[in-house]
Amino acid sequence: MSAPEPLRLLRLLAYVLVVPLLGVGIATVLRGHADASFALELERSLTPGAPPRTKPLTLAELCAGPDADTYQACNGDAGYRLFAGVSIAAGAVGLLLLAGIALASVAARIDRRLLLTLFRAELYVAATVVTGLIVIHALIATVSMYAGVQAVLPGTPMLFGGVILAGAFAGVRVVPPAVFAAVRPGRVFAFGGRVTREQAPDLWRLVESLATRLRARPPDAIVTGLDANFFVTEMPLQTPNGPCDGRTLYCSLPLLRILTVGELSAVIAHELGHFRGDDTAFSQRFYPIHAGTSAAIQGLAVSGSGARRIALLPAIAIFEFLLHRFAVADGRHARERELVADQASTEVTSARVVATALVKSHAYGPLWPDALEQATARPVRPGERVPNASEIFASAASHAAGPALLDGILERHTPHPTDRHPSLAVRLDALGVSLQDVAADALRVAPVEPAASLVPTGVLHEEALSLIAGLSRHPGLDGREPTPND
Repeated sequence: MSAPEPLRLLRLLAYVLVVPLLGVGIATVLRGHADASFALELERSLTPGAPPRTKPLTLAELCAGPDADTYQACNGDAGYRLFAGVSIAAGAVGLLLLAGIALASVAARIDRRLLLTLFRAELYVAATVVTGLIVIHALIATVSMYAGVQAVLPGTPMLFGGVILAGAFAGVRVVPPAVFAAVRPGRVFAFGGRVTREQAPDLWRLVESLATRLRARPPDAIVTGLDANFFVTEMPLQTPNGPCDGRTLYCSLPLLRILTVGELSAVIAHELGHFRGDDTAFSQRFYPIHAGTSAAIQGLAVSGSGARRIALLPAIAIFEFLLHRFAVADGRHARERELVADQASTEVTSARVVATALVKSHAYGPLWPDALEQATARPVRPGERVPNASEIFASAASHAAGPALLDGILERHTPHPTDRHPSLAVRLDALGVSLQDVAADALRVAPVEPAASLVPTGVLHEEALSLIAGLSRHPGLDGREPTPND
């Protein structure tokens, strides 16, 4: 569970400001101590019986004079002032970076094109600034610790300073590669296989007919698989039987078993609506960077321990802030994209059919993990029939279909590998259909003509994918990895 927003902000500010404030505090204490020592020495240097000074001369006043360079004490005072200045600058730069991220994320809410441009720019700026801050914070912490130790135990060798600096420079080596990796072209993995026109001519005809009616670009490939969702993407899609490039439509084999052909048409029309609106082209550019940044944060979080991990805490906190702020900005655009695609779907079906398909995917989708778990719970012995995970899902859906299944689903969101969806409540409201209006239709999960009938090879795909899932969980009956001859 993530921390509440105020607590998360306080933690972020602490990571950015604690070390600079420590540096300012240490510099202030050291200057005060030096000034007191100077005043004491000055008092001792006075000739006995000489009249007392009406205005004591302080170290600051001495060092502000034209002959400051001739006094050794002024060299130390200049060092303290420089240390305080660097600490203040480090804190200011950290705050300016956070303010820049916040302002850029606000601007990104206005225009989706700004979202991509500003996110990429802020990512590079943050990487550059954070790399510098790691080094500066380490230097401030080292000097502060050295000063503190020397004040208590003069002459003590400063061993911890080297550890801090080593951790910081190790962190510096980690941050840039992690960030540059975030902007590399991404690839989505889907647990499924391509379906050709020869294998599923009716499905292809339906998809191309819907694309023509919507004046949308048809997909270059159709993939059916064992994930309980539908999506379209223009990102390279990796599947167990090879990659798919170009525009790809992914169809869920488990859900095809409980959807009617009309409901499947509504789902496909929604997905094609993304092609019509060029949403997939945007996702192709933005979401790999977003996902890469998330992966970079996770990589930084586990990249080390001890001083190295401590040195990376500000970087992790700042990148998390960047990711969170732009996720909020994208959430607004994502809601609009999904609602527009839902409306596109109503152009070739009806609001009621679209709503029924939405309710089914939200209500029965959560049953899928248990079905897959049941299908792969134990290794398949030679001669045994491979458990069909999709078939198990359909059976579970049939048993679960009842009014209680619809409780609490209005706040659920459809999962997607590269995008975000608004809640079911928001989508039904935009369609002008209530949950009660379509509840009866949504609880019918054994249609006379299921959408699965459009994929004659569907059962073969289901069994093959179920077998792959089982083998990945149980590599070999004797515990060894399978070989090509197995």
